[in-house]
Amino acid sequence: MREKGKVIKILDNGCALVEMERQEGCKHCNLCRISKESSKLEVEISIPESIQLNQGDKVVIEISGKNFLQISFLAYGLPVLIFIAGYFIGDMINNFLSINSQLVGVFSAFILIICYFMILARIMKNNKSKNSITIVEKINETI
Repeated sequence: MREKGKVIKILDNGCALVEMERQEGCKHCNLCRISKESSKLEVEISIPESIQLNQGDKVVIEISGKNFLQISFLAYGLPVLIFIAGYFIGDMINNFLSINSQLVGVFSAFILIICYFMILARIMKNNKSKNSITIVEKINETI
């Protein structure tokens, strides 16, 4: 997936802070952080040595397809599977304790989902610098 962005700041660690327009598919990704404007996204990206950037430059960034699919599965597919598994685990606990209530299954499903998203948030925070978002090229716009 390729997107256009604008360099809003060059950081001391060899990275650039790039601002992009918020796309529909970006709502729940969490690779970027939302800027003060709700229609903008900001992401910190390593600058390749072959590209010289300054503040205000327009760039093309790319998120690898493999990474995009993994993030989509982690955000949408796996939570559904965990919710279903949590319900059945709760149902087994329900049968073991001889409680006649469907709430045990639902409650355990929600507990597992909450734990999953807490773990996922920690993993995403720790791996933020290892994401596969790269600056592909600098756009020379002359009008």
